[in-house]
Amino acid sequence: MRPTFSGNSTQLIWMVLATSLATFVAVPVVPTFVARIGKKNTFLVGAAGLIVMGVWIFFMPASLPIVIVTFFVFGLFQNLSMSLLFAFDADAVECGE
Repeated sequence: MRPTFSGNSTQLIWMVLATSLATFVAVPVVPTFVARIGKKNTFLVGAAGLIVMGVWIFFMPASLPIVIVTFFVFGLFQNLSMSLLFAFDADAVECGE
């Protein structure tokens, strides 16, 4: 039988902390990725990573160290793609002008 985290709010705190700390790692390297592979491809790499991590989260074992690492990597991909959304908005406005 697979162990669960239900009823233990401290697990959620670690998951949110890991995802939040990933912001400080991922966001500073976004300009480097954009310069090398472009805005669209950087966004797609992040989105593809989110899909893979979402599937992994569904199947991963309920071990706290694995959960923390998983949510850190999830945060890396999330920040890689989501930090570019506002850049796409600016591009759309510029194209409309």
